[in-house]
Amino acid sequence: MKNIRKIKINPFTYLIVLLMLFSGYKTILMKILLIFTVHEIGHFFFCRIFDIKINKITIYPFGGLITLDSKINKPIYKDFFIAIGGILFQVLLEIINMLFIKSNDISYYNILILQLNILPIIPMDGSKILLSIFNRFISYYKSLIIYEITSLIFLIFLVVYTLFNSTINIALISYLLVGIISDIKLISYRMKSFFLERHINNLSFKRKKYFKKNNIYLLKREEQGFFLINTWKNEKYLLSKKFDISTYFW
Repeated sequence: MKNIRKIKINPFTYLIVLLMLFSGYKTILMKILLIFTVHEIGHFFFCRIFDIKINKITIYPFGGLITLDSKINKPIYKDFFIAIGGILFQVLLEIINMLFIKSNDISYYNILILQLNILPIIPMDGSKILLSIFNRFISYYKSLIIYEITSLIFLIFLVVYTLFNSTINIALISYLLVGIISDIKLISYRMKSFFLERHINNLSFKRKKYFKKNNIYLLKREEQGFFLINTWKNEKYLLSKKFDISTYFW
């Protein structure tokens, strides 16, 4: 656990735990905590394989949120497997439960939490899996925009679905909505980090892409960009102009 700097528990999580304990749901609580632990171990497992540090784990009533200390321009497959790691370990837990433990409660809550995690809504794992797929085929900037729009669309579908089934969970909807809004605010920061990483690091990519428009927002992950400026210029030419401190007024 040396690469985890901080584990933070959301105050609302303490409240839910206390309510369950005083309501006599201690056994169910322990089973749910087991599922959450297995899920987070799945993420941790792939972080260890790829030697990626975990800055912080925040425990919410609906699961954990991991903050990684890693570059945006790392191989996309690493993001994919880290995102899907928790889901894979939950599937493994379900198989083990079916073969050996045979607990209906574990199976019920595991599948319920699994269904929640595969939702393509920020900050659920399903959204991160989807983002890694978007990153593979379109520019990083468009990936972020479509990622946010997709989350909003599926959140609306979730609200409509729960309304018609009379099972709407205000706390869950609020959690997801806050997650999306917070993520939208980070788009500018992510783009600056994306560009700065490519500017200051000697990154090498197997694939190359040529653009006639001089727009660095067209850059994709795992792809080196060349732009037509009289002649074909490496992306670093435009990035050096963007980060040239002589262009700023103090």
